[in-house]
Amino acid sequence: MPFTDSERATNLAALKGLLDRRRPPERIRPRLDIGYAVVGQTVDVFEIRPDWQDPSTTRHTPVARVRFIRSPKRTGACTGGAVI
Repeated sequence: MPFTDSERATNLAALKGLLDRRRPPERIRPRLDIGYAVVGQTVDVFEIRPDWQDPSTTRHTPVARVRFIRSPKRTGACTGGAVI
């Protein structure tokens, strides 16, 4: 079951706040940054940095994936098999 509009807004605000506090200083961000993508009920967090062989291209290296699972018995975020 997908997120409701209010759940989606609440979760995105919390995620943005968390990652904004964890991002590196402005002067370092062209060389190292953190980003995220939300697809359905899955959030992927990734590291953003220039490719070491070709600095004109950017690499997105996965760091974490969180999937929200809603079931009749249990509701929570699932991270690698553990339900939080």
